[in-house]
Amino acid sequence: MGESIYLLEAVFVGAAAIVATNLDNILLSINMAQADGIKRVSATFLAIQLLVIALAFGLSQGLEGLPAHWIGYLGIFPIALGIRELLKKDSNDPVLPAVGIVQSALLLASNSGDSLAVLVVTFTDEAEAFDPLMAIGACIAAMLLTVILILLSRWSALQQYLGPIARRIQPWLMILIGILVLWDTPFDVQ
Repeated sequence: MGESIYLLEAVFVGAAAIVATNLDNILLSINMAQADGIKRVSATFLAIQLLVIALAFGLSQGLEGLPAHWIGYLGIFPIALGIRELLKKDSNDPVLPAVGIVQSALLLASNSGDSLAVLVVTFTDEAEAFDPLMAIGACIAAMLLTVILILLSRWSALQQYLGPIARRIQPWLMILIGILVLWDTPFDVQ
């Protein structure tokens, strides 16, 4: 029973890292869908998310050799990203939609640096045996976010309410992920 809790926690942490860092990409994708179409944009969104997860997984494997007592301090990065978002001036400027799949992919990829940083830190902090479970959780969350993107693109009235809420929640979620990394848990690297 006790070990299954850690397995579920690993899946949850992977999912939370994706959700915490992609609320801005959802809003950006909704704007792009108005010009490029939801099918193209949602496929691009999912592909970029899966690419970021795979890249973070690979990069974290290279960091696994760090001394275990130093790895927890990597939690400072998500906390710093969250604080930076809190201090950023509120910008409600409409995002100019991209035209074409290549431009959409480049825009989403360039906006996914926070996802990459948080995922690398999260994968590196946990024991290597839990990395595949966290990657599965992240992939499931990316797929669910894609479904949410498709649904939200159809309900334009909801977009005006969810945008401000998402912008306020995202920094706090990143700070929470950072605290989880700083906090020693039983499935951390020992």
